[in-house]
Amino acid sequence: MLSRKNNVALAALVFIVLALFVLALFMAACDTLDLNRDKPETTAENQEPDQGQEQAQGQEAGQTQKTPQDQGSSSLVSSIEVALPPTYEDANAFVEGLVWVKLQGKWGALDKELNQVIDFLYDEAQDFSEGRAAVCVGGKWGFIDATGKEVTKMTYIEARSFSEGFAAVRTLVESELFGELELWTYVDKEGKEPFRESGTLFEGNDFHDGVTVSRRYISDTGLMQAVPVNAQGQYVDVAKAVSITSGEASEGYRFSEGLAPVFADGGEHHVYGYIDVTGKIVVKPQYDFMVSNFREGLAVVRFWGPKGQVQATVIDKTGAELSLQYPYSDITDFSEGYAFADATGVGKDDDIGWAIIDSTGAEIVPPIFFDVRDFSEGKALVEFKNEYRFIDTSGVKVFSLKGRYEGANSFHDGVATVWLNEKVGCVNAVGREIIEPKYDGIQSFQEGYAAMLLDGKVGFLKITG
Repeated sequence: MLSRKNNVALAALVFIVLALFVLALFMAACDTLDLNRDKPETTAENQEPDQGQEQAQGQEAGQTQKTPQDQGSSSLVSSIEVALPPTYEDANAFVEGLVWVKLQGKWGALDKELNQVIDFLYDEAQDFSEGRAAVCVGGKWGFIDATGKEVTKMTYIEARSFSEGFAAVRTLVESELFGELELWTYVDKEGKEPFRESGTLFEGNDFHDGVTVSRRYISDTGLMQAVPVNAQGQYVDVAKAVSITSGEASEGYRFSEGLAPVFADGGEHHVYGYIDVTGKIVVKPQYDFMVSNFREGLAVVRFWGPKGQVQATVIDKTGAELSLQYPYSDITDFSEGYAFADATGVGKDDDIGWAIIDSTGAEIVPPIFFDVRDFSEGKALVEFKNEYRFIDTSGVKVFSLKGRYEGANSFHDGVATVWLNEKVGCVNAVGREIIEPKYDGIQSFQEGYAAMLLDGKVGFLKITG
């Protein structure tokens, strides 16, 4: 049996243990409270999730280390190999399974197995489009198919790529009144010229949405008017007060998603709106500055703001303006459902930079970015706090270039080219280096291949995993 003295000692020991336990709980609670109090709100400006950056930066040369993201996603590019050593003098990108390469001053074509399928015969060659390519020999242009067979004779002064079944060509025409003239017309995929007798004065613009654009003389005004021309080669009637313009991005006279920018006389200056392919005015000319072509169902328009500054907004294909949360001085074209919007000069006094907005006009990320690029494959290159980085559509950092590379291009086929000390390499979508910067140049990947330049010769890289 324990004595009273021993019982007292035991009770004291139990009390001390309990006190230490309670103190430990209290300290843990304090730590939790401190973390919660000091933890910043989750915003694009202070959130710094590095998706694979540490792994990418820590990768040793020659290793095939996979980041956690690599292991969890089979879609990430993990390997790129040299498919063809540097051999050629120049090369285009793969289009429709074929690529033009230059050897001894002449152009020929390779297939996806990098076998020669078109002989090196041509002084110039354009990429294939709709199964046809424009080629030039001795200053004369014509068209061939994907096997190298001639579709037209080599008779044209100039030729452009096929679009919606037609390609613009510039040819010589004899006129009794003016003698020999250079005029534009179109060929179809069989090599015929269906509009030769239409009487339309073509200008060599591509077909989009079933029409091309050419100008005609308006006797009432004594001016030339740019109007749609249909697939039968006939002018489409348009109100004489408006004329199609090239659009803010200078993409040429063209329709995009069924609409084309037009201008009209606004008194002191031109005002801008849109017509459809039937010539109907869909958006009344009212905006003070050149408007953009439609992209993803939206277009950017600009006007003089209430304080005499340029403002930008976004309209849909009915002309309805999006309800933007804040004023902006400029907005990029939408890409993958998002655009960058510049708040400098029109927002709050401390708003300097580009925000991210979505296709409803909602501001997803406040104006904190600089030197922005369009989103491509869900990522955009931006400058943030003197650091270039790729971000996702919510503004979160995917990986940074700081301390690794001097610059980068947008993602294509899951790969971005990066450069350092005038040499070019490749990274995947989480920033893991797939090819160290060692080439003199690398094209953007297309159809799984990219031309690379080394010591004045061109070869090909291929995505293999």
